[in-house]
Amino acid sequence: MIGASSDDPFLSLDPRLREVLETLAVEDWAVLESLVARIREHPGSFGEWVPPRRIDDKRMAMGYCVAGELVDEALNFLYSHGFILTGFDWAHWGHGRTLLNGENSSDLTVEETLGLITMIVRSDRFSEGALLRAFDSGTMPKLFAHLLDFADIAKNP
Repeated sequence: MIGASSDDPFLSLDPRLREVLETLAVEDWAVLESLVARIREHPGSFGEWVPPRRIDDKRMAMGYCVAGELVDEALNFLYSHGFILTGFDWAHWGHGRTLLNGENSSDLTVEETLGLITMIVRSDRFSEGALLRAFDSGTMPKLFAHLLDFADIAKNP
């Protein structure tokens, strides 16, 4: 983001976002590159929706989303490398909603990329299937691929 202000939702984050990228080893970047390639090559949906079903005359089981193995692997990578930002107020990040709605076509910064990834992953806890929709729509695959654009920044701070 250009010029941090007191309204900057990334100001109070610790560690700083570029430091998160700098902690990745060469092997981690290779794992991310492999993950991005497999996400790009993945045919069809990244999971499935299990429809609601009747248990008996008085009860129904709610429908739910089951993410595929590739989504689980991607989530494990994001969490284990600190890409899901703790302490980030993603629910009130208006600029993030604008970016997700495609209203801003500029190149994403490190902050915006990690903020959007955090927003999507965390929102899935409150909106069943948000993560699967983001994978199936191409949003998460693009964000994962964009992480690779920051490899040079991370290796040469």
